[in-house]
Parts: sequence; C-alpha cells; structure tokens
Amino acid sequence: MKAPPEELSRPVRLDRVPTRGVAVDVSASEAERAALARRFDLLELPALKAEVTVQPGLGGAWTVTGWLRAEVVQACVVTLDPVAQSIDETIDLRFAPGAKANVDDPDAPEPLVGDTIDVGAIVADHLSLALDPFPRAPGATYEPAPEPADAKPNPFAALERLKGRLKGEE
Repeated sequence: MKAPPEELSRPVRLDRVPTRGVAVDVSASEAERAALARRFDLLELPALKAEVTVQPGLGGAWTVTGWLRAEVVQACVVTLDPVAQSIDETIDLRFAPGAKANVDDPDAPEPLVGDTIDVGAIVADHLSLALDPFPRAPGATYEPAPEPADAKPNPFAALERLKGRLKGEE
C-alpha cells in the first residue's frame, strides 16, 4: 500500500546537492496551508514560510538546518474561540544511512531512507511540534460542572472501604 502524499512536499535529491549544500525556500501555498490546517486541526494557517539548508557531512551523513515561521489559529480548549499564535522555530537535524530511531538520545541522527530528504515534510513536522497542545483564549477558565443532586455514588467507594478494613486487620 502506497503512503498518501505529504501536504507539504519539497524533496531534495541528495545526489544533486553540492558539497557547500543547497538552500530550500519553503513558502506554503494556500492549498498546502489548507491541507496542513486540516491535518493539524487548525482553524486557520494564514502563513507558513521556512528557509532550510541541506548539506552533506562525513560518512554519508547529512545536516538539515534552518528556521520556520508561521501564523496559526487554533480553537480555545475551553471556549472554542479562535486563538492566534506566532511560531518561530529553528530546525537542526542530522540524517545518517543505517541510523536507528532512538527516542532516548535526542542528538542521535535520524535514519536516512532512500536518496532524498523531504524538506517540506520536515517543516510540517516541526510546525506540528511547535503548536500549543492546549490553546486558551485570554481569560478563559475551566470550571468543572457541579455534581448533579441525583448523582449515583462512586461504585468503587465500597471497594475503597473494604481495602481500608483489610489493611487494618493485617
């Protein structure tokens, strides 16, 4: 089964990159921004721009460095009102053939698969990581709903009392 295409794709063929590296300008089109907004459940993605350099390193390794800037609008987790956010992130990754994904070592290189690096996919990934996971409108507070008067007792309360009695007998 073929993977769906990335919403923001800027593949760089590594065999065409000079030793000094290549700069890739990623200015997302309106259609790309709309697709990313759907993917990341954003109300809007008015702007997304990145400048990224792909450069060869030693032993077949590659570095991908640069920055991304974006304007996003998310729904407040409390009121669902629009919450605007400006994102300004740096990108600094290393890729190496044969590298294994390693969540314990953030400095470990990413696995290099094939002969291309998709800079657009990297920008989209960095955008998703920079999003506020719980955006709140200014002044929005969460008040839990009060327990209804006819609420049933917690079914585990009896077990908790039994647990207390058993500990008292030991």
